[in-house]
Amino acid sequence: MNDRPPFVIAEAVTEFTFRGQHYRVLGWEDYVRKDGELSRRASLLSWCADCGTPFGLQTPRLIRWINRRCRDCAAPGRWVLSPCQCPTCQGKHIAGHIMPLVAAHRLECR
Repeated sequence: MNDRPPFVIAEAVTEFTFRGQHYRVLGWEDYVRKDGELSRRASLLSWCADCGTPFGLQTPRLIRWINRRCRDCAAPGRWVLSPCQCPTCQGKHIAGHIMPLVAAHRLECR
């Protein structure tokens, strides 16, 4: 079990980094939880840690885990790889900041 306390997204925040991955807050909406309580959830934008494709997701304010990959690359339980260590990259790739061309290079480096 994960002993880390949950990460809380403040509604005033427009961007944040969670466990090394960058997320952009697109907006907030009210929703009714399974227990019937009214709550708020954030619509987020991030970039797939594997292919660099932008993807959207929704999450409550309190998060213990959050998607780091798009639906095409989804791999539950598989860790996101550390930055590329090839001589060209020298570890400059940062999870969540990978853009499509850089991500294509990273796939070649594996």
